[in-house]
Amino acid sequence: MIIVKPACEDDSKDIFTWRNDKLTREMSLTTDPVAWEGHELWFENTLKNDTRLLLMCIDTVINEKICVVRFDLNINRALVSINLAPSMRGNGLAKICLNAAINFLKTHAPSIDSLDAEIKSTNRASIATFQGVGFSQVGEDSSLLHFQCKV
Repeated sequence: MIIVKPACEDDSKDIFTWRNDKLTREMSLTTDPVAWEGHELWFENTLKNDTRLLLMCIDTVINEKICVVRFDLNINRALVSINLAPSMRGNGLAKICLNAAINFLKTHAPSIDSLDAEIKSTNRASIATFQGVGFSQVGEDSSLLHFQCKV
């Protein structure tokens, strides 16, 4: 079973490690490695930011953190991104985590009625994940695909 909770200080190291994974960086919009000091500042600011919701997905069967989902909130819309723990790839968990995070968002930010995602055209796994939970492609520029979903 997957549970979703707001991220806390104890999650910082995991998110940092997952973000600096080679494949994660290749598929991210920003591909440079993240320095710990920069991450610490970003994480602290993120936890204080009322327009950002950072969620951790935990697999209760194995009692492990498996995914982070971020929502950048803007009135009735949110830009969503997801990063699955590298050790969890290939197990079909991304869709489950994204769905669970969206359900959490619906409960905790009911004014949000539309979600956006920006995905590199080479990131086939993320494209399949977002389409699998109801996102549709609405645009493309350069190597970036734009997706939307009503909630």
